[in-house]
Amino acid sequence: MAMNTFMKIFVRIKHCPTRGFVALGSALIFSLILMLLILSESGGVFWTRYDQEDQENQNRSKALAESCMYKALLKYAEDPNSLSQDTVVNLPPIGTCTIKDLTKKDSVLTFVTYAVVDAVPSVLIVSANDTGDGILSVTSWNSAKGIPP
Repeated sequence: MAMNTFMKIFVRIKHCPTRGFVALGSALIFSLILMLLILSESGGVFWTRYDQEDQENQNRSKALAESCMYKALLKYAEDPNSLSQDTVVNLPPIGTCTIKDLTKKDSVLTFVTYAVVDAVPSVLIVSANDTGDGILSVTSWNSAKGIPP
């Protein structure tokens, strides 16, 4: 009788060869789903860090353009004829900045500076009134994106 029960179990196992494949297939599908979840989360972290770095470069580029603008205003206050052509300021650890030529229409002066930090450009356009006695009155201070006009 024991032999008869053993034969029934053996025959059942022998005729059902897909029994282990279902478990193996389930484990593979579960592993694939977990791997996809992990990869999608790590990709999100990567893009978040990339966006933060881009924002930091934009802030640094804008700060560099502003410091060049202060330098341009100072140079004009010292000598109004000193800004007759583009002046490039190279700051190796940070980036480069260009003080574009000065345009003057009546008593309104327009200064343009262009800065690049890690391939992120910033343009700053400032208008000021020259009162004639060496005092500049800034009327607008605007930031623009892209390449200067």
